[in-house]
Amino acid sequence: MAKSMKPWVEVFDEIEATAASGPIDCRGYNALAVRVVLDEAKNWTLSILGSTGPEGPFTAITPIGGSALSHQTSVDAFIIFQGLPDYVQLKATEDADGAKLTAHYSVCLV
Repeated sequence: MAKSMKPWVEVFDEIEATAASGPIDCRGYNALAVRVVLDEAKNWTLSILGSTGPEGPFTAITPIGGSALSHQTSVDAFIIFQGLPDYVQLKATEDADGAKLTAHYSVCLV
């Protein structure tokens, strides 16, 4: 359960192709909650890119001993990404043509 959350923000509204958000300020928080809604059961991958500043550059985040912070889904999902730097971008990659993706995010403490 989240101990503290900022209000939800829409980041993607029925996108049909790969897209990246603008910078998301995570200072003071340690997680990003993402709610994804798809209009069809087609694969999308949600990835977190990180930076030390809002201007970037934004690159893939790979925790020690782990893989990049990403999650693939073909259904509506609620995903929590933890272990974030001060600034991140959310990248939605269309893996299979045909579905529209809508996503909201909130930075939080878990």
